[in-house]
Amino acid sequence: MALPANFNQQLPGLHPLASPYGTAPRIREYDVSATYNATIGEGNCLIKTATGVQLATNTVAAGGKLVGVAAHNLAATPGAGAKVLVYDDPNQEYSVVADGTITSTVIIENIGKFVTCISNVYNATLGQGKTVADISTATSVRATTGTWYQITGYLQAAGETRTSTWSQIVVKIPPQIHLFESSAKTTTT
Repeated sequence: MALPANFNQQLPGLHPLASPYGTAPRIREYDVSATYNATIGEGNCLIKTATGVQLATNTVAAGGKLVGVAAHNLAATPGAGAKVLVYDDPNQEYSVVADGTITSTVIIENIGKFVTCISNVYNATLGQGKTVADISTATSVRATTGTWYQITGYLQAAGETRTSTWSQIVVKIPPQIHLFESSAKTTTT
């Protein structure tokens, strides 16, 4: 049987790596508004609001705090009592696909820089979130709005090189915008 041409292409979405403590990644359950009308996909970035968690957008207001990454899919308008499991450890690292070509120079220069996550929506074809990192936004100064992640490294998956299109990078939520980071100052409920 022949393998599909894109067999080694990595799936979009943020995927938790081993915990920084050598254990399984921490997962907690969060409420979702019964009337929230977007499907949450595994690997999507989530923000906490007064009515529960929801998809973070690239227009997250200044002072908004990310809570983590969805661990499973949840249908839109889920009804009363809906819950979603979230990877919410502030030290958790994730692998995510970068949406452009990465060069050897970029690999070294981007460690520690911030990138936005784009396409943070559910993808019905893949059956999961389709979030990717916009490598062209890499900057050493994080903007006060948007969904930002900090690059902490690069992965080399089987069948790809680090300097290829759609390479995997390792990111974490910057402490300044993580809801549970001790240095995060927030008024969100």
